[in-house]
Amino acid sequence: MNMNPINEEEQEIDLLDLFFYYWSKKWILLLALVLGALVSAAVTHFLIAPTFASTSKLYVFSSNKGAIDFSELQLSSNLTNDYVELIKSRPVVETVNANLGNDYSYEHTLKMMNVVNPTSTRFLNITITSTDPQEACDMANEFAEVTRDQIAAIMKQDQPSIVEQAVVAEKKVGPSLKKNTAIGGLLMLIAFMGVYLILYLLDDTIKTEEDVEKYLGVNTLAVIPLREGEKRNERGIRSVLRARKERLAATRGKGGKA
Repeated sequence: MNMNPINEEEQEIDLLDLFFYYWSKKWILLLALVLGALVSAAVTHFLIAPTFASTSKLYVFSSNKGAIDFSELQLSSNLTNDYVELIKSRPVVETVNANLGNDYSYEHTLKMMNVVNPTSTRFLNITITSTDPQEACDMANEFAEVTRDQIAAIMKQDQPSIVEQAVVAEKKVGPSLKKNTAIGGLLMLIAFMGVYLILYLLDDTIKTEEDVEKYLGVNTLAVIPLREGEKRNERGIRSVLRARKERLAATRGKGGKA
């Protein structure tokens, strides 16, 4: 009789069986989803301060002459990348903080700022994000003013024009309550599913006649029902296979010594 229908070193996962296992835990998983969403929503609403963003815009041009030629347009396009780096330089950042009386560090100010040069344009958008909408507006405008002066003083170029002054934002840009709520719920759901997956893989008990046929390769001739109050003595399939393997190794060892 073949008592080794499966590889003792492998464990197959029956996806359909796993699905029904999860389905049997559906109310707990649903509760985990709702709980994660509620916790994430509460943290977002009560513990995370809303942030606001204001943007000032500069127009970069390399000459203030009335006539415009292609070389000057090309030079202006090339200089925009240099201006982006100049705006992020320590002299500009520290001058802005000094003018506004901010005690922010250079690194913290860089995290508040985002400088973008839209593709195929000579515009520079300076965006400041802060928990104080007025502060974001003031810093964005001050960066535009200081950048104009620094470009003229350091790079010996014509001052760019301020196309648009920053205004005080009326709506927050973050955090997103809906997004954080959804992410929190999904993360909690995935965490619970992961725990149940581990428990599923560690559960090696034989529960049904199908398990006997599947793991041991033998057919059940009869089923003896438990009497009322009697507990089932379940033995893990891995334990059965491990014991058989140890007996087989011991038999081979004795044969080798002989």
